[in-house]
Parts: sequence; structure tokens; C-alpha cells
Amino acid sequence: MELNEKLKQRFSAASLHRKLVFWYDNNPEREFEPIKSALASIGVKVWELTPKSVFTTKYQLEVLDPEQPYLIYSRHPKPDKLHNWLLDILLYSEEFSADDIAVLMQRLGIEQLAVRDLLEQHRSFFRSNERVSRLQKLLPNSPNQEQLVLGMLAVLTSTDSLYLPAIVRSVLLQGLDCSTNKAYQDIRKFFSEPVFWGLVRNHFGLIGDTITLEQLFRTLVVNHFQLELDFELSLRWNEQFTAYASTLANTCRIFIEDWKHAPEAVREVLNNYLAELQMEWDIGELLAEQPCELYQRCDTFPVTEVLFIQRLTVELEQETANVAHWNALLNIRRTRQWYSREPYAGLYRALEAALGFMDLANQFAALRAPVTGKAWVEQYTGHLHRIDRYYRLFMTAVLSSHTPERLQVLRERVENYYVHHYLVQVACWTDALLDAGLLENWPVPGVVQQQDFYQEYIDPLVRKSSERIFVIISDALRYEAGAELVGRLQKRLNAEVGLTPLQVALPSCTQLGMACLLPGDRLSIQDKSVLQDGFSTQGLDNRETVLQKREPLSRALKLQHLIALKYEEGQALLRNRRVVYLYHDVIDAIGDNQKSEQYTFRAVEDTLNELAGAVDKLVRTYAAVRIFITGDHGFLFQTGAVEALDKITAVSGQVLDGNRRFALGHNLSVPAGARKLSLAYLGLVEKAVIATGLNRFQVSGGARFVHGGAMPQEALVPVITYRQIRGQAKLEEQPYVNVRLATKERVITSYRFKATFFQEQKAEDSFLSRQLRAALYWDGERISNEITLTFDSREEPGRRYLEVIFSLREQPYLMGERCVLRMEDVSTARTRLYREEELELRIYNSF
Repeated sequence: MELNEKLKQRFSAASLHRKLVFWYDNNPEREFEPIKSALASIGVKVWELTPKSVFTTKYQLEVLDPEQPYLIYSRHPKPDKLHNWLLDILLYSEEFSADDIAVLMQRLGIEQLAVRDLLEQHRSFFRSNERVSRLQKLLPNSPNQEQLVLGMLAVLTSTDSLYLPAIVRSVLLQGLDCSTNKAYQDIRKFFSEPVFWGLVRNHFGLIGDTITLEQLFRTLVVNHFQLELDFELSLRWNEQFTAYASTLANTCRIFIEDWKHAPEAVREVLNNYLAELQMEWDIGELLAEQPCELYQRCDTFPVTEVLFIQRLTVELEQETANVAHWNALLNIRRTRQWYSREPYAGLYRALEAALGFMDLANQFAALRAPVTGKAWVEQYTGHLHRIDRYYRLFMTAVLSSHTPERLQVLRERVENYYVHHYLVQVACWTDALLDAGLLENWPVPGVVQQQDFYQEYIDPLVRKSSERIFVIISDALRYEAGAELVGRLQKRLNAEVGLTPLQVALPSCTQLGMACLLPGDRLSIQDKSVLQDGFSTQGLDNRETVLQKREPLSRALKLQHLIALKYEEGQALLRNRRVVYLYHDVIDAIGDNQKSEQYTFRAVEDTLNELAGAVDKLVRTYAAVRIFITGDHGFLFQTGAVEALDKITAVSGQVLDGNRRFALGHNLSVPAGARKLSLAYLGLVEKAVIATGLNRFQVSGGARFVHGGAMPQEALVPVITYRQIRGQAKLEEQPYVNVRLATKERVITSYRFKATFFQEQKAEDSFLSRQLRAALYWDGERISNEITLTFDSREEPGRRYLEVIFSLREQPYLMGERCVLRMEDVSTARTRLYREEELELRIYNSF
């Protein structure tokens, strides 16, 4: 029962006279106000008695207030009878005494009498009601002495659990200097320094009679570091680290691993400590002496990532990188803490893109020239577009990196290969096909033409179903970007996503492309405007008119405008509409401006994000079932300057429309490095002149972002077909790749356990990548480090294995006892148990 309740009970007991209760308290630091408040609630006054207020007290009780019940409270010892001037009042009153320890034990739910001595020894801790209240919340029912000790340490270190490593981390977070660390000083003042160090020494296997916070931290770090090395340290380094030895190295490693996965603010303190040690110990020099394969799992210090990045960069620069070998190494690095943090994350993105670029470049060297237009289309859409994508991803990562200068040499090599080898070769193949017949008859048999888009994709759906159809036209969305968007959309639940190439009208320009994507039977050109069945196709209103000539219930809108509307406003615009064309212009708006063309690839990334978000909004807000995404034309872009050799004389004549890659009109000149193109396939009497190869006409405007020519990057755009599955065919969850433990022997014989995981399916098309958090558990308690693993491989089965090492805490395990490898799925915001694998413990214990 609480002390205040006992006092209230004393005054509520029956009595013939008013109650006066004397309490000579032996706890001089007891909080007085709570006592006054508790007794005031039942009409009892509390009077504080001091050696100087004896006669004032007598006068108050017998003259000024002779009827009121009082608690006479003194923080001083009770005087002997000879010197007690209130003895006469005391004789007709009651006396109260409190067994503080008994009251405290009752409050904390302690039943073991053996714990009483601990409470007696640390009275200073319990003099604070705030500390006692916090302790009360932390302790379980009927706590034992160990739990009480950990609880007191948790209170003093502001830790919210009784877990010793968490308590130690809270102490270390406040600094490594014992004299200035507040938590440590509180332990010394209100608890016991020797008890704290005794617990720490036993838990982490510390060696030596004296220890400081600085030594403790260094010991934890050294053991974490050494366990991840696959080579023997030289004498110099051994001597340096000997002072920080531990008999429980794995336990030390688990402590640092858990700290590395703590919230960012907590983790940042560790990173600062590690940066200081890295410099003091010259870890970079130590590791630089060894091949990085010998510390491929080590991530104690950030310099490991620096060394990996340096070596991969050099090998890519020298074109000696083994792609399969580096993919395996990077697969291991992805499980390490520094990999996904800046500045390393941006550099790794760039290097992985460069590695993919190099792999495809090696394959490109073996390709032969396509001999037909169909082979040209299939070659690009099946393989070559990935080179353009890796080039874009590499350049985007380099330009957005915190330290782009590190990759300057590699950037120059990638740029040189991309422009002067890859693009030049593709241009040669394209020009040869143009001269072989495509100039006179541009459409490639078996490939859907841009002018047939509506008839091929939209009209059949309008005729056979009542579904509303959305068509998103993103200006300058080229095929490789569309392929990446498809990969993102395939991760959506209950979505059928398809990708087919569309051969754009040549010249590949906005005016002609936008007109061809509208329904109609006859194109014409008037006053520099492309008409569809005699109606202008410039501007939203005119395009809506053309649409409504074919399908009266059509609408043309800007995509951003619809997405920004509130639900009611959007519904009003779409009510009773069957076909909705949504126009999006980010890439062309940025690239076609000389001042901003340098940001073209960033615009592509923004476009992909906006289009993915638009699909989500259309499906969720407007119940979209059918969505088509395409572009009016593609583009060529290089991050470096365009050479003078690629600039040719501008076209002269009656030019109706044109840019750096084409001119359209009558009586056009054909300068060297250009070809005249018949537009008869579109029913147009006008002619076009297009620049061949990588040439640009010498006209005003930017030179790095261009379109209008016949290169596949300009002339092939994606048609993305998206269908949202509803009704009975709807899936509750998109399937993720399956993962299983592939380790043959399910027996753990040492405190370092190597586990091999196998990803059963490729992470593409029908299967999404899966992310798992894995650790070993024994008797419900985690006994190993926790590792987050990402399974997103698109490789063949033999290259979809992932090896990781779990460090088990050194403690006695029963021979033959079972433990569990628990895998939790963290692929989404909701963590779920994925799988548990039972393993047998057969570790020889030397404890």
C-alpha cells in the first residue's frame, strides 16, 4: 500500500477526539508536497516541525487551531523525553513511522526479501519519486534482483528497456569521456560504478582490471572489425589492437551491428565515433594493402566503401572489370550499412550503371548489322535500348552525385564509347537501311505505325466495351524510358502491363507525331499546321475536336491539370467521357530549350515518377481500367559537347517546320550529311530532309538534345498498355519472388554461421523483388546479428544465390538444442513473418 494511503487510513480510523499524528521521518529528502495534497483531500492539515518551531507548533495546535486534525511532520530525529518540549502533546497523540523500504518493495511489486539489501544500499536512487515512477513502469511483475539492477541503470541512462546492450548504448551516446558523461556520472552518484562495470565486463567478455568508456567502445569496434576480415593482421596492427581483446567477440560485433541499424540520429553518433577511430588507426592504409575480396563483408568503417569504389572505378576505366565477379561482390555490399548512404549510394548507382553499360557494350561488339527494317526494330527493342538506358542512369547518377569529380575519367570513357562507337555504329546501320528503301517507304512491315495508333489500340475497345479509356501522351518519351516505366508499373497489384514498339512518323517531330496519334483518315499541312481530316491538331481544343469527330464522348486535357484537381472537379470533367487524351510535356520542354537541355536526363526521371503517379491517381481516384501511355517522338541526347564535324549546312527552300535534325516543306535543298524523305506514305505531298548519322543542321537552338531523324532512339517510342484487373480475377497480393535457405547442412557448429539463400524466380514480369530481415533466435531470444537482404536478381538460377554470415552470441547452448532462423518480410510497410527454418545447435562450449 502507498505511504500516502497509509496516512489517510490512519486519520480515517474512528476516534473520540481530533487526531494529532507525529511523524519523525528518517528520510530527509522525502518530497513533502505530495503528502500535503493527499491529506488535504480528507481535511487534514500537515504541519512541518523543525527544531526552531517547537513553541510555534505548540501554540498552533493548542491555542490557534485546537479542533483541526494535524499530521506533525519532522525531518529531524525524535528528541529524547528530557528535551522534547512537545512531550505533553505527544502523550495524548499518535505516532506514525514508515518502513520506507517495505513501502518501496510493495510499490515495485518486489516479493524477494533478498532484494531488500539492494534497496537499502541505494537509498539515494529512491529518494526521487520521478526515478521510482519510471522504474515502476519498466519492471515486470515480481521482479528479481537482476531485473531491478537493470531497471535502475535503465532509469539513470534514459533507456526504455532492461536490455543491457541498450543501456550501454545509451551511456555511450552521451560521450566517451567518463568525467563528462552525464549518464555515467548519474550511475556513480545514484547507483554503483563497480556493479555497472561488472555487468558490462561479463556481457562483452572484457579483459583487464580497469576499463573506461573509451576502452569499452574501442573494444567493441575492434572485435566487430576483425571478425569481418579474411586475412591475418600484420604485427604492427596486431600490437595496436591487442589492448582491446575480448573473449566474446561475436557479442561485441552484434552490439555494433544493432547500433548501425538504429534510428538515424542515434546512428550518426556512432558514425562520428568511427570516423575519428578510422583516422587515428589509419584503417585505409591497413585495408589498402589487401585485395578488397579479403574484406568484402567488412563495413565497420566507411573507408571500406571508398576502397571498393576506387577499385571498381579503376577497373571500369581500364575496361578490365569482370562483370560477373563484381556483381557478386556488389551483391554482398548491398547488405552492408554504408552502401545505401551518401556519398557512397550515388557513386554506387553510377558504377552499377557503368558495369551494366560495359556488359552490354561487350555484347554489342558481337552484333551484326540488321538487314531488314523489322530486324532493326527487333534489335533495338530487344537489346540495344538497354545501352541507352544504362548511359542515362550512369550520367544521371554522376551528375547528382555529391562527388562527381571522382568519376570524371570514367564519365569521359563512357561518353566517348556511347557517342563515338555505339551511336555511330547504330547510325551507320540506320543510314544503310534508309538508303536500302526506308527513305521511299518508311513504315516497317509488322510494326505498328504511329498513324495507326488509334485504329489499332483505341477504336476496338471503344466498339466492344463501355470502359473509359485513358491515353497519356508524354512528349519525347522514348522507348528505353518506357521500358523502365513498365518495370515500375508491373509492381502494382492486379495490373496487366504490356510493352510494344511504335514506329513514329518520320520526321520524328512533335507536330507530326501528335497529329498521327489522333484518329483520322487523311493528313495534310496548311500554314505550318498539321491537319487531320481537315482539322487543325494544334492545341487542346483542336485535338479535342478531332477526337470528338471519331468518338463524340471524348476529352483532351493536360495531365497535370487533371491530377491536380479535387475528386469532385475531376469527376465533373470526366463524366460520361469514353476516351480521354491526357497530354504531358516535361522531357521536350526541358530538352528543347538551349538553357535547360543539360537537365534532359533529370527530366526523364521526373517524367517516369509523374507518369507512375498519374497511373496510380487514375486507378485509385477515377477507377481507371484501361490506360495507354505513348510518346510523339523520341530523342538523341549526349551530355558532352557536340563536335563540329557533326554540324552540317542548314536546309534551304520553303521550310514549313524544322529543327536541328529535320526540315519539312517544298523545294528543299539536301546538304551533305542529309537525305530527302518521301512523305507519300502519310498521303502528304510535302517532302522532308533529315540529317543522317549524328549530324545536326546549323540552326539556332540546343545541339545536345535533338530529334527529327530516323535513329531508333528518335523513331521508336513505347506503347504501354495498362489494364487494372477487377472482379473475380483480382489478386489479393502481387506475387513476390520466393526465397529459401539453400544451406545443405542444417547444423550450426560454430559461433559464425554461413547461410546461403536462393531466390527461386527472377525479379521481373510476374514476380516482384522481396526484402527480408533475418536473424537467429533461441528460446524466443535473438542470439545473432540482424541482416536485411534484398532479393531482386534478374540473373539465371546459378547466379541467384546470396551468402551471408550470422554471428551468434557466445553463450552456453545445449548440445542438440534447436534454434530458428526467422525471416521477416519487410518488402512493404507492414512487416510479416515470411518463414522460419529450424537449425540444430552443436557448438562446443568452453564456458
